[in-house]
Amino acid sequence: MLVIELPEFVASTVKANSPTLAKLSLPDGNPVWFNAENASGPLRLVPSQKVSGALSALLISGKRQYVANTHDEVAEAIAAAGGSPLPIPVDSFLTTTLIFLRTLRGTASTEKDWD
Repeated sequence: MLVIELPEFVASTVKANSPTLAKLSLPDGNPVWFNAENASGPLRLVPSQKVSGALSALLISGKRQYVANTHDEVAEAIAAAGGSPLPIPVDSFLTTTLIFLRTLRGTASTEKDWD
């Protein structure tokens, strides 16, 4: 007999034993669960990364995960599960210009993206 549990049931069972489990939404609307103690975020997105519904990102195991949640929601999810969120990114003309120049010079972020 094959039994397939729904992801929400599995996540609630895991959360009972691991309170650092947090949940956000992928750009396609599907949930993504992660250990908030091992996550860093929210991360600023450059305009070319703000496609397909991504509003923010976080690092999970050293890889960038794009999410449909806002920077505030990412920070709240990490904090609520016992993690330490990064400061909320603020987009300004100077910040956007610096990111653009780093991208041109090839010194922008080197994190890999989750597939």
